[in-house]
Amino acid sequence: MAEPAAPARCLRGADPSDGPLDCHGHGSKVTGRCHDECEARHLDDLERTRFEESYGFRYPGKPSVVITASRDMSSTASTWAFNAVRLLFRQAREACDSYWMRQLSREKLEKRLETGAHVLVKTHEWTGEITPAMFDQAAELFTHVVVSVREGFEKDPAWMKVATHVIRFEELVSCDKQNPDDPSKIGALSVLRKLSDHLGLALTDQDLRVVDFELMTLPIPSSGCNQTTKHWPFHKRRGRFAATVSLYFWKAGRIADAVPCCFCYCFSGSALDGLRRRRCFGCEVEALGAILFSLEEALFLQSELKLLCVLEGSEALTNDRFFQKCCNLVCAFPRRFAAYRHYRLAGWVVRPDALKFGADLLLYHGRPDEVHAQYAVVLADESFQWKDAVMASRLAQLVAKELILAACEPMPTPSASLADLGSGSVLELVVRPWRQHLE
Repeated sequence: MAEPAAPARCLRGADPSDGPLDCHGHGSKVTGRCHDECEARHLDDLERTRFEESYGFRYPGKPSVVITASRDMSSTASTWAFNAVRLLFRQAREACDSYWMRQLSREKLEKRLETGAHVLVKTHEWTGEITPAMFDQAAELFTHVVVSVREGFEKDPAWMKVATHVIRFEELVSCDKQNPDDPSKIGALSVLRKLSDHLGLALTDQDLRVVDFELMTLPIPSSGCNQTTKHWPFHKRRGRFAATVSLYFWKAGRIADAVPCCFCYCFSGSALDGLRRRRCFGCEVEALGAILFSLEEALFLQSELKLLCVLEGSEALTNDRFFQKCCNLVCAFPRRFAAYRHYRLAGWVVRPDALKFGADLLLYHGRPDEVHAQYAVVLADESFQWKDAVMASRLAQLVAKELILAACEPMPTPSASLADLGSGSVLELVVRPWRQHLE
């Protein structure tokens, strides 16, 4: 007897965008009407882009069946684990269908495997719901069983016997109290790294920061169940927060929008305030209800300090891609960032909004709201003439600043990369007026 044909793993094959398992809030052909424990497919907006070839989602050669399990109401962050698996697959651009099932069965799993996508299932205790024989039949299809546990809470022995990966609540919520803003000391990132490796996903540290941000900002419904995230009103966040910020660049003396969507990856309630107040990054604009970061600040925070991650839609921009976007927005950005980076690494507080002082950058030896800028920096290029220096010097005198002429060596080209700037140097010339009567 010939084996049945495998499901077509293409965007328009056995996985239509409106298949028999899709609910859309009003029920599906397979599971019937939608209700609090709906077992149909509920994809988020980004997951649904896999039906459009341009978004680059891939179907696996051999789909996985991932079970995330824990005792019901056990406070072990099992819903976090479910969404972590879902978003890790999404970040890796691998097609994954996620479901809730109270009663597991082989028939249900086989039906959901027909799309050719990975199958993710959130569930609780199976004992008392199905027979051991039914469980054993379904378990033959499991490729990964992720179980969440917590100290002081009874583990489910039936799931622990078949667990392939265990998430410990204490590690998930841990952090280094001495370094609360250090992303490498956040327990959730190590949990996500282990989980990603267990699922066989090749994700970067930046990918994991994006997933963690998404997990911290998933909406908590005010009533009922969010069918995609499986969140209920009683669910809580992991105890940290991520703050949305805006990026800007200066154009003709005005703030112009630069990057439409980004986020600042912060790890405690004081982290964003610490960036702004203690480390003097960004400025708060009450009228906009936002923290504004310049492009130079944003790239420095992302590439050097690893405290910012810029998104385009839901995709994290690498340092090089973000740099190229900045270059497309500001033609002189390579030399602006080279100078900004040079002075920041030298210990200066650098403000890029220096146009009203006739300069490109302002250098402070302390917090800008406590001290005046000591130097006004003008970036010189091949077209810079001595008369430009004289005019800049006269204007610097009027605002009680010393003038620095700075030039990059070698001069960055429009095609320069971020690595090229790191290997170059910044030449500086301090310009002071000659006062003969003081000699």
